[in-house]
Amino acid sequence: MPAGHDAEERATALAALREQLADAGGRRGLTRKDIVARSAAAGTPVGATTISKALNARHPAPTWPTVAAIARALGSSDMVLQRLREL
Repeated sequence: MPAGHDAEERATALAALREQLADAGGRRGLTRKDIVARSAAAGTPVGATTISKALNARHPAPTWPTVAAIARALGSSDMVLQRLREL
């Protein structure tokens, strides 16, 4: 597989990941501040700046622990976490 194709796939997956996380928060009516509080309550605190960067396409891809912490704070199921991991 050409290297450019792999990069395109990663970029597409990253965009899908960010969209899914943002949509999950929006559907639940959660603000970034709510996500910060929920992540701390879940034992995996994530700061507002980290959340903002994770959801913003102008920043590098978030790490898996950051994605997982945000997803858990949003109340995502283990199945959703697995799907996110596969992106």
